[in-house]
This record gives sequence, structure tokens and C-alpha cells, in this order.
Amino acid sequence: QDEKGTYVSERRTGRWTTEEMAYCDKLIETFQSGLIPVTEGLKLNEFLGAMLKSKQSRLTKKMKNAKLSSKTFNRTFGYLTDINQARDFSELEDAFFHSIHCHQDRAEIKFHMQKEWREMFSNICIAIGQPLDADGWLSSVEEMDRRSCHARDAARMTRRKLMMGFALRTDAKNPDQ
Repeated sequence: QDEKGTYVSERRTGRWTTEEMAYCDKLIETFQSGLIPVTEGLKLNEFLGAMLKSKQSRLTKKMKNAKLSSKTFNRTFGYLTDINQARDFSELEDAFFHSIHCHQDRAEIKFHMQKEWREMFSNICIAIGQPLDADGWLSSVEEMDRRSCHARDAARMTRRKLMMGFALRTDAKNPDQ
């Protein structure tokens, strides 16, 4: 397990999709511009590894000359100031989610990223002395967890139905057995 409680085996490995690269580039751009709600001093490699649920070796291999561990966050606004920037950011994030073909994997990475954004936002609130409604916060986290479980269960049921259909077709072809 890493310091965030994520099992290292759960970290993403393998090839980068075009959509993931585009989203990663946007994350880097907004990080370096100081336009996202994270605490001062966060390292770029820690941020990307957490957001993309990616192994550090995967990030390093993809961005050989980026010096990810030497770049730290310096806030300018801490949020996207332009509505069109925010829309573009959301569209890239959504395209990344949809590039993940397995519904269960997509639900898990989406849940993970939402959890990371919430945690980073709560950390910045604490850092600047902004109080949070803990009950409302926990209720929303519980709702996200409920949705994730529902998506996982739906994916499991779909796989079961496919397997049962295959088994029934196979049995129908071999009535003697």
C-alpha cells in the first residue's frame, strides 16, 4: 500500500490512450499555471500519480524529460477562471473516462479521481482556514461510494448474464452431454 491507502497493484499500468495523454497534458498545464485547488508545494509527480492512479514508473517513462519530481505547485487563482477553460477541462476528463472500455474499471477510476479532487479541495480549505460542513461532506462521499458500488454490481451482473448466455448456447449445441 502507498501513503494514500491505494494498493500498488491497483495502480494503472500499460499503454496510454490518446485521451489519457490529452487529459494528462491538461492536468500538467493547469498545475503549472496554478489554476487547480491543491495545496502549495505539492509535487507534480505526486499529483499526477494520485489523479491518474498511475504508477510512478509509468509517468516517468511517458514523460522522460519532464522532471516531474522537481516541479511543485504554486497557486495563482486555485481554480479555472474562464468558463471555456473549465468546459475544455471537463470534456478532456470525460473523454479520458470513456476511453476506458471496461465499465467497472471506468467506474473505479472515476470514483478514485472524484475522491482525489475532494481530498485535495478539503486540504486546501484546511490550509486557508475555510470551514467545511463535515456532515454534508461525508454524506456526499457516502453517496459517491454508493454509486461506485452500484456501478460495480451492474458490471458484475452484465458479465454473469453474458457467461450464462454462453453456457446455455453451449449446452443447447451439445444436448447429449
